[in-house]
Amino acid sequence: MKKILACLIAGLLALSSLSACSGSQSTGDASKPDESQSQGGEEGGDGEVVELEFIQQKREAVETFDAVIAEFGKSHKNIKVTQNNVADAGQVLMSRAASNTLPDLMTHWPSDSTFVTFCKEGRIIDITNEDFAKGMNPAYADPIKVDGKLYCVPVALNFMGVWYNVDKFEDAGYKVPKTWDDMIAIAEDIKSKGEVAFVLPDKDTWTIDQCMSNIYSKSLGDLTVQEIYDEVGTTDKTFADYPVLVDAAEKMIQLREYSDGDTLSLGYDSATSAFATGTGYMFLQGSWVYASLKGSNPDGNFAMFPVPNDDGNPKQTMGVDLAIAGTTNSKYPDQVKEFLAYMGSVEGAQLYSDLDGSPSCVDGVEPKLDYAKAVIDQFNANGALSMSFRPGTYQDDYRAETQGLIIDKDVQSWLATVTKVFKDNYAEANG
Repeated sequence: MKKILACLIAGLLALSSLSACSGSQSTGDASKPDESQSQGGEEGGDGEVVELEFIQQKREAVETFDAVIAEFGKSHKNIKVTQNNVADAGQVLMSRAASNTLPDLMTHWPSDSTFVTFCKEGRIIDITNEDFAKGMNPAYADPIKVDGKLYCVPVALNFMGVWYNVDKFEDAGYKVPKTWDDMIAIAEDIKSKGEVAFVLPDKDTWTIDQCMSNIYSKSLGDLTVQEIYDEVGTTDKTFADYPVLVDAAEKMIQLREYSDGDTLSLGYDSATSAFATGTGYMFLQGSWVYASLKGSNPDGNFAMFPVPNDDGNPKQTMGVDLAIAGTTNSKYPDQVKEFLAYMGSVEGAQLYSDLDGSPSCVDGVEPKLDYAKAVIDQFNANGALSMSFRPGTYQDDYRAETQGLIIDKDVQSWLATVTKVFKDNYAEANG
C-alpha cells in the first residue's frame, strides 16, 4: 500500500463516476422513523443505553457493518447502533432532511451532490478538528472536504475492473487479456460455444453508469474528467468532441453482443448471484462486489483484471467509496462521534477492510487484496485517485439516457442529449 499511497499523492485528481454504487434492500421503513431511533433512544446518562439510528445505503455492506457494529458494541455497551438498510435510501434521506428527521448516522458518497448540499446546509457534523480525523490519510480526506471542512469518515477506497471466473478461464485455456481486442477475442470464442461471456445488469441504471466509466477512465491519458466538465460547461464544446467518450459508448454497445441478450431485465443483485454461481465468464464491476460474491459462493474462485484499453496500458483509477457521517439532528453527538472514531480507527477500519475486501483510507491498515493483484499492479504503474462532483440532477438524467443508449444504440444522439442535460445542470449549479 505504500506504493499505492505514493501514486495517489502524486496522482491526478480526476473527476469520474467511480463511487456511484447505490441502492439497497429494505430491512425496515426508514421513511417513517421510530421515535426512539430517530431521537437517539433513552436519555444518555451513566449506565443508560443510547440508541443511534444508522441509515446505511450500500447493500453489499450490510453484513460487514453488522459485524463492525457488533465489535464496536463490545467496548461501547452504552451505545446501540441500529443499522437500517432500505430501498431508495437516497430519496428517503432527502425526505427525512425535508422533515428535519435525519438519522443519527448515515453512509453516503462524499462526492454526491445531495451529501454536499447536506454539508453546506449544516445538517452534517463537522469533524475537521476531531482527534480521530487525524488518522485518515490526507490523500483521501482532503479531496472530499466541503469548503475546506471534513464532514465524514471515508470508509474505504474502491476500484473497478473485470471480475472473471478463474476456473472457467483455466479450463478454456484463456489468458488474462491485455488489450480490448484480446478481451473481445475471448468473448467471441465463448459466444461461439453458446455460452455467456459478460454478465451485464442493465436493469439498474447505476450499473450502466459504472460500466461506462469503467471503460473510459482507462483511456483518459493526461486528460481529466474535470477538464472535460469545465470545457463542456463553459464553452461550445460537446461530449462528442472527446474521442475517448465516443469510443466508450461504442464499446458499451459492443459488450452487449456477448451477453445473454436480455441485459435490461437483469438487476445488480441477480447478476451478482448468477455470476457467483457459475453464469458467465466475466463481470464488469467494482471491488465493492467482493463481499457479495463470497457470500453467494464462499468457495468461488474469482479474480479481477483491469478493463483493458486499445494499447494495453490502461490508466487504473481508485476512488473514495462511501463514507460515514453523523447528523446535526442527533441528540447524542458525543455518542455519534464515538462510532465515527471507531470507524476511523485502525481496529475498526481493518475489520471493515478484511470483510469488504477493499483498501482503507486509514493509515496503518493492511488490506488483503490478492484477488486484485493485476489491478493493483496496474494502479502502481499508471494510477490516479478519482473523484466525481456532478452538478445538480445530471447524474440521474445521465444514467437514464445511458440506459437508452443500450436500447437504441445511437451514439451521436446519446452524446447530444447528455451534453444538453449537462450544460443545463452546469449552468444552474454555477449560476
